[in-house]
Amino acid sequence: MRASSTAASDLPSLVMLNAGRINFDGKLDFSPLEKLANITQYDTTSEEQIIERVQGHDIVLNKEMPIPSHIVNSFPPSVKLISELGTGYNNISTSSCTSKSISVNSLPTYATSAMSQQVITSILALSSSLHTQIISLTKNDRTYMSQCHLGPLPHSEVSSKTLGLIGGLGTIGTSVTKTAQSMGMNVISTSSSKPVGHSTDIGVEVVDVERLFKESDYVSIHCPLNKDTEGMVGKRLIEMMKPTAFLINTSRGPILNSEDLIDCLKRGVIAGAALDVYGEGSAPPPALEEGSGLWGMEKVILTPHIGWQRLETRQRIVDMTAEGIVRWREEGKGNVC
Repeated sequence: MRASSTAASDLPSLVMLNAGRINFDGKLDFSPLEKLANITQYDTTSEEQIIERVQGHDIVLNKEMPIPSHIVNSFPPSVKLISELGTGYNNISTSSCTSKSISVNSLPTYATSAMSQQVITSILALSSSLHTQIISLTKNDRTYMSQCHLGPLPHSEVSSKTLGLIGGLGTIGTSVTKTAQSMGMNVISTSSSKPVGHSTDIGVEVVDVERLFKESDYVSIHCPLNKDTEGMVGKRLIEMMKPTAFLINTSRGPILNSEDLIDCLKRGVIAGAALDVYGEGSAPPPALEEGSGLWGMEKVILTPHIGWQRLETRQRIVDMTAEGIVRWREEGKGNVC
């Protein structure tokens, strides 16, 4: 689907390859971008259509769709900026962009509040077995209502519990920390930049990953996906957790080994998990195929990558992208930022 805004000869040309990814409800206001560029929008774009659709455009807007080197290398000379409508740009071949003097930017802080809220929501839902109770009622099983108690289901306060953040000293981790502390939780974190034993100005102790998994009642993943973190959370670390502990992933799917998690959940190694991210790309990984793996497992809360999808968060994508284009034009072109 294609839609064009007003055209002005003195404005750069901008194409949104998959605007439907952020404007799926038609509620976003694109006027901040319309003031800066002549816009062509596509709801969706396949990899085979990318080269055709960027022709003649100065700026390319993309949400999470892979743009590998062979695609970038075929971009026309007109393209000077790729703006990724998300927190990172590991889906884009930045080395190829550099060689073609194409700037790349992203929005690392647009979803700070939303993602923080997603983590806290997961903690509260897991602490009260909310998911299991809802499943029971949807099956017309009123056991928990008729007996007026939850039996063996986990149901506890979060105050005095320990929350462990994997790589949690960034903006989202800091936001999660402040809310968790306001509920009386103790927060610890790993860090790639701070030494073990360091204490941040908001009272988060930096610990090694083994201690974090052993001591935490809730472990939440907050690190970026790269060669060092892919598959990092697997059986070795999960088996260090308390049998009453929960694992939360709202960061990137491949950081967590899904098959190891399934095995540990089936063996009762941990009490449960909440996942908002899975494999990279649009197709779900085998662990999420209907009838197998995590699908239907009552110990697991599965959500379809909803952390960033709040209306205010998506509007912030548009607003911050416009601000980024202004900075790019003012600061010069040709660098990956």
